Amino acid sequence: GKYHTKGALYMAEALGSHKLISLEQQHKLFSETRKYLAVKDKDLLRELSESDIEISEKIISEIHNKQYQNALVFAGTMRDDYYRSLYFHFLYEIISNKNKESTTHYNYCTDSKDEATTKGDLALLYYNIGNTEKAISLLARASVLDSSKAKESLGILYYNEELYKKALDLFMNLAETISKSHYYNAGLVLQKQQKFKEAVSIYKKATSENKGLANNNIGWIYEHHLNNLELSKTYYELAHSQGLSMGTNNLGRYYIEYTDNIDEAIRIFRIAYEADDYDGGTNLAKAYNGNGEQEKAIEILSNMIDKFPEKVGETFFSLSLIYEEQKNSKKAEEFLTESINSNYREALNYKAWDLFNRKVEKNTAIAYVSKVIEQYSKDDVHFVHTLSTIQLWNDDFKSSIDNAQHFLYNEEAIKGFPDDFQLYLVFLLAKKQHDFLYDYFTGEKGLEFQSKERFLPIWYALMHRMREQYPNEYLKMPPEIAETVQEILQKADKMAVDYA
Repeated sequence: GKYHTKGALYMAEALGSHKLISLEQQHKLFSETRKYLAVKDKDLLRELSESDIEISEKIISEIHNKQYQNALVFAGTMRDDYYRSLYFHFLYEIISNKNKESTTHYNYCTDSKDEATTKGDLALLYYNIGNTEKAISLLARASVLDSSKAKESLGILYYNEELYKKALDLFMNLAETISKSHYYNAGLVLQKQQKFKEAVSIYKKATSENKGLANNNIGWIYEHHLNNLELSKTYYELAHSQGLSMGTNNLGRYYIEYTDNIDEAIRIFRIAYEADDYDGGTNLAKAYNGNGEQEKAIEILSNMIDKFPEKVGETFFSLSLIYEEQKNSKKAEEFLTESINSNYREALNYKAWDLFNRKVEKNTAIAYVSKVIEQYSKDDVHFVHTLSTIQLWNDDFKSSIDNAQHFLYNEEAIKGFPDDFQLYLVFLLAKKQHDFLYDYFTGEKGLEFQSKERFLPIWYALMHRMREQYPNEYLKMPPEIAETVQEILQKADKMAVDYA
């Protein structure tokens, strides 16, 4: 009843302020309480505070927007004394490059913990706002103070910055001198370098602390790179038996993709779902939907709205796609709108691309996809491709081409969306961006990427357009691609009219 829900709220607020609770524990406490109140009492839900981790995300967002006073206000609401002072020191350093208040807060942090921990935590904050040089400097200084945590963080930073040799050396040293658990991180580096057999060998040395993750990654390598499905299944089963939900989901996916046993896949996904794993729920719904049991899929997703309130935008989007398959356009649009209102990135991107395909509301389309990019990195080539394409539609050629640099020379982009990748090149042709296209095919980066060889018909379509400048080049076209080149030219002409 009401007393139970109020009790849950008051207990969460009291425990969340306790000095002995970690930030992760506090965040989990508030997340679980939020789930409970979302079902039991939505009015009380509004009274529940945010966790320090949620507040820290807001602070970083305000810093990115250069709203430093807002960031200071948020910092003042943090419960944890150490992190409140850490953020105050960090913000005062950014605003005024050290002052008395900055030094006071720094000294409090080092007294509360130690200098190595403080420098390590500050480094992560600087990294979060894009100051990698400062982050590396702080972590290197913290590492000298013999902090294994700082060394691990430095290794992770090296990994993120693609300094793989430095990362591998650091993780191997930590594994051999501090804890064998670091073999897992060393395996990640080798996997990223595509040294798959070496990665498997190192992953096998990982300790029980991260054995499930290591086994899951070994399964992934055997499935996608070493072409051994039986061993892939064996290691997914090991990861599943070790309680790793990712391993459980990969095992279920194995049964979907490589066997006819969809009932076993459903049984496995249900295990993950009943263990409160969100991906397990979405995979279970997809399995039911793929098995022609749409009503069961809708039931699972509908239950997930309250079960996972923090993922409601994604759940609405999944429901929208199922209703679209059922040709229930009213329900599909209803849930898509709910997902967009929740700022779910896939829904925003989906709607922007839908408007592009229907050739309507180009200003609305650019607004949707811009909102995605504001929240997420331009390294996500899928979203940047949508942005670049719609900017081209809006005749914002410079922005479009600048953003397209994130995917035009990216192997994963070509593999991930080959048709849409080529569509962008044809659209450039339609918008008469001939000089840039010429550079894409013949410039230093283009030659290294082998752009011409990859997209030979588009190259000759460009040469047809530029035949006055290069009269002999078009004549070199192999006759077997002549029909394809004509189709590309016709498509470019149609796009020029449709997207004028």
